[in-house]
Amino acid sequence: MTGTRKEKKRNYNHRVMSVEHGTFTPLVFSVFGTAGPECTIFLKKLLSKISEKRGERYGDVANWVRCKLSFLCIKACLVCIRGTRTSQDRYISEDFNMDICEANLSNN
Repeated sequence: MTGTRKEKKRNYNHRVMSVEHGTFTPLVFSVFGTAGPECTIFLKKLLSKISEKRGERYGDVANWVRCKLSFLCIKACLVCIRGTRTSQDRYISEDFNMDICEANLSNN
């Protein structure tokens, strides 16, 4: 599987670099939810940037992002199993403080 992953990354990265002038980082997760090596590096950088920008503690941001990712993975699995129920766009919350309060993820 590692060879296939590397080949896909090489093909996508070549296209992204030549056409869109960017880089490609695959966010690979196992069926058990474990993040791949490049995904882990990406998440650490993302978490530090979010925590710095919002003035929140790194641990709180990490809990929030991991919780969101867990539910997105579960939702993707359920959609694969049973299909979608609606074609409407769903509202995705971007209010970090409200999500922390609602999910009771505070480390206090």
